[in-house]
Amino acid sequence: MIAIIMILLLFFFIIFLILRKVDPLKPNKLFLFLELIVDNIDNFVVKNMGDGFSNFGSYILTLILFIPFCFLVGIIGLPNPFTFLSVPFSLSFCTFCLIHITSLKFTKKKYFKRFFEPFPVFLPINLLSMWIPLISLALRLFGNVFAGWILSSMFYGALDSVLNNLESFIGNYSFFSLPIFSLLASFFHLYFDIFSCLIQTTIFVFLSVLFVAMEKPNDYNLKRIEK
Repeated sequence: MIAIIMILLLFFFIIFLILRKVDPLKPNKLFLFLELIVDNIDNFVVKNMGDGFSNFGSYILTLILFIPFCFLVGIIGLPNPFTFLSVPFSLSFCTFCLIHITSLKFTKKKYFKRFFEPFPVFLPINLLSMWIPLISLALRLFGNVFAGWILSSMFYGALDSVLNNLESFIGNYSFFSLPIFSLLASFFHLYFDIFSCLIQTTIFVFLSVLFVAMEKPNDYNLKRIEK
């Protein structure tokens, strides 16, 4: 995880060094490309969350970059960080904190009232239910990644056993085993490291957006207009 974070920090620092001297009135292609990405992320936030989340796009962009990078690590043979339960829980805890920070932002002193609704007797149930987004996000990401890791490990073990058994029938089987092994492994990585990466990133981002946006009162925009 430290290596992944350092690589991403180094990548963005290099981009910063490249773009800091660019004239905004005469932007280069890299500047325009990154500006397009940021604009699309901001538009996505406004469309799905409404007003009041002007700074949320930076968190969404971080998720879109960080989650796929962790998945792609598996292509080079390293374990996906999300196979360790502490990693998806840490990432989900960031969304969990944003949920309650957003609620405090919009409801202020009324934030604590939510734990006593509809009746004070529901306090224990509300205290337990507040952890549902954290558990849901973390276990969904962990479960899918861990299942893929187990299937991939079983595939590698089974394929290696099959190819080793061919040695008793074919003298030097490396000529046949390497292409077959590479081809079949490519299909597994295509699904578990590429396709699954896109699916899990999309799910995590949309659920984060949904959980946080739900904390905004329905009459927030109306109150702003009245003011």
